[in-house]
Amino acid sequence: MTKLIKFTPFLLAVSPVIFLYDQNKNEITNEVLWLPVFSVLLLAFIVFFAIRFFEKDLKKAILTASLIVVGLLYYGFIYDAIYNFKLGDLTLGRHKYLFPLWVLLLIGGLYWTKRTKKDLDNFLQALCFSAFIMVLMPALGSVYYNLTKPDLKKPVNGDVKFNLEDNQKLNLTQPLPDIYYIVPDAYAGPKVLNKYLNFDNEEFYDGLEKKGFIIAQNSRSSYQNTYFSLSSTLNMEYINYLGEILGKDSNDYNPIRQMIDNNRTLRQLKSAGYKYLHFDSDYTTFLGEDPLAIETPTDVFARMLMKFTILRPFGGRYGFKESAINDQLRNNVLKVFDSLEQSVFEDGPKFVFAHITSPHGPYVFNRNGEKVNGQIYNNIDNIEEMKYYLDQLIFVNSRLLVLVDKILANSQTPPIIIIQSDHGFYVPPEVLTDPNYSEIKFNIRTKNFSAYYLPNKCKSALPQSMNTVNTFRFIFDQCFGADYGLLENKSYYFTNESKPYDLIEIDYSKDIF
Repeated sequence: MTKLIKFTPFLLAVSPVIFLYDQNKNEITNEVLWLPVFSVLLLAFIVFFAIRFFEKDLKKAILTASLIVVGLLYYGFIYDAIYNFKLGDLTLGRHKYLFPLWVLLLIGGLYWTKRTKKDLDNFLQALCFSAFIMVLMPALGSVYYNLTKPDLKKPVNGDVKFNLEDNQKLNLTQPLPDIYYIVPDAYAGPKVLNKYLNFDNEEFYDGLEKKGFIIAQNSRSSYQNTYFSLSSTLNMEYINYLGEILGKDSNDYNPIRQMIDNNRTLRQLKSAGYKYLHFDSDYTTFLGEDPLAIETPTDVFARMLMKFTILRPFGGRYGFKESAINDQLRNNVLKVFDSLEQSVFEDGPKFVFAHITSPHGPYVFNRNGEKVNGQIYNNIDNIEEMKYYLDQLIFVNSRLLVLVDKILANSQTPPIIIIQSDHGFYVPPEVLTDPNYSEIKFNIRTKNFSAYYLPNKCKSALPQSMNTVNTFRFIFDQCFGADYGLLENKSYYFTNESKPYDLIEIDYSKDIF
């Protein structure tokens, strides 16, 4: 341990990154680690060698550098730990009290280190051992997870569940139409908007229908959340079998990510010669290594990591100022719309997939597209949220109509355009005053929005009650001569966020409409 103490600042620097990864390993990829690890190690390197230049005592230099690293990278941990802690009438867990105290303790620690005549060897060995354990334990947990997570490509009970091959062949005739799959997140179905949000959306529906769209009045999403719904839609199958592979108690989203990244729809279209363009204003859908794919993600892992640092007090409770977060979210959504409008000029045939995190909260647009500050709601189940949701939905309507006009005006071959939300909206309990609210809210949540612009040869066959799992089954069968067939309409939900694979089927016979 005496030989290892010189690594103490580096162990302390990397510990928050490994800890945060371990806590979120079921939702993020390993690639997010490398830049933060490099950054904190570089910080520790600069701090240590700057101190070493002035401090000739190696042990004091190690302790000084360690204190500075802790001071810079660990403030947020302490803040979260004592956020509501009170000392009499004083709430200590507030920046105005904790930050000055933190700085004073850091200065005091540095002063004591500089002035002390004591032998620091035992203290440094204990600190090094503690830092080593702080890195080792979450690292072992992460390594164990990555080594033992199920391989979806291997058979389960004699049946290969995750199949990367597809025996269906598309009957293609030239010229091939461009395909646009546009997903406005949490856009509620027509009946939900009308009945529970008391909102008449006919102006938008009429605008689409005049352009040639068909609106499926009884459309349903297969699942209640984005991950599951997009994976099911793009792979044209229900994905409940993942619970058999991972276990009903699993909260591992990485298999879902893998299935979105390498989905059956994309594989079919690529094999048919389609280019792939992907635009995303969030971090829930993924690109793989496709050079034509484009996204505008919010780097959530980096932002979470920054919350632990001494920068925490300078941006509100979320690590950076909420107005800046609002602006980033706004810009991401606007950039996706702008990119979609520009994509029409890309040579085809092309498959354009866009996931837009609106009208889903946070609410950063009013109905005219102007900035809204401070409305960081996210399905918090109250009536106040409904106003901001509807304002944002009206803005999304206007941008979608402009986008559709641009696509139709610049398409040499009539395109296929699907505007389809991944799921609907949670109606607040104040509005849905039903004793079985906890179950019915999921029923309503799966009532999504679906509008289709289709070639004449397949337009007339579109069912009004089609589930999203059948979206591309229908497109491939009716427009490209495949023979997938439509699956039975079903929807599923989970009641426990920590057990998303413990799924319950929605009883359509109890439909409240």
